[in-house]
Amino acid sequence: VIKELEVDRPALHIVRTGQQEFNFSDLLVTKTPAPAPGKPTRFALSNIRLHDGDVHFDDQVLGQEHKLEHIELDLPFIANLPADTEIFVQPLLRMIVDGSPVKIGARALPFAKEPESVIALRLDHFNLVPYVAYVPIKLPVKIPSGALSAFLQVHFAQTAPSPVIRVNGAVTLDDLDVRDGANAPLVGFKRAVAHLNDVEPLNGIVHLGPITMDGLNAELVRNRDGSTNLTPV
Repeated sequence: VIKELEVDRPALHIVRTGQQEFNFSDLLVTKTPAPAPGKPTRFALSNIRLHDGDVHFDDQVLGQEHKLEHIELDLPFIANLPADTEIFVQPLLRMIVDGSPVKIGARALPFAKEPESVIALRLDHFNLVPYVAYVPIKLPVKIPSGALSAFLQVHFAQTAPSPVIRVNGAVTLDDLDVRDGANAPLVGFKRAVAHLNDVEPLNGIVHLGPITMDGLNAELVRNRDGSTNLTPV
């Protein structure tokens, strides 16, 4: 049982040296066999605060650097004691990711018989360009510019017979430019806003509200063989 835990100005320097290799990978290697599963360790943590943290991520594989700055984490209470499993956990995380503010709040019952949580995510002009290279499949297009803003609520419930995930809120894309493999323009717009009334990704359900688009510019090319510049896409 910990009454209060405060960490001031923690700093991490992470280096990615290979596809699945990092500067801390050797610390995770062990020859000791995993212990047999037993009863979970009971704990109760209160008043957890992390102030002004920084993470520097040096990706030597892609030749990129990313920074998470001014990380603020507040976790009032979390416990798996039998008497506390029905108490809501309400963490709050704020930080600057590569110059864009990110705020994540939540209300969760992580140790209840049927765990559930509601997560509120806020992004403000998050630059998408540096992260396109991390998409696990090779994209047939290039995205030289684009910024994502969002205010979303994600509700997760571990119910029988299967878990349920519901998403609602609004997503905005600003100054998006999409080009083909030869760097010729395909489509772009100044701003597009989509309202998500009810999205259940596990069940393939998508209910959208109003969708608005400003400054749409599309380039369609029909080749002599009947194909178009959209065919590779």
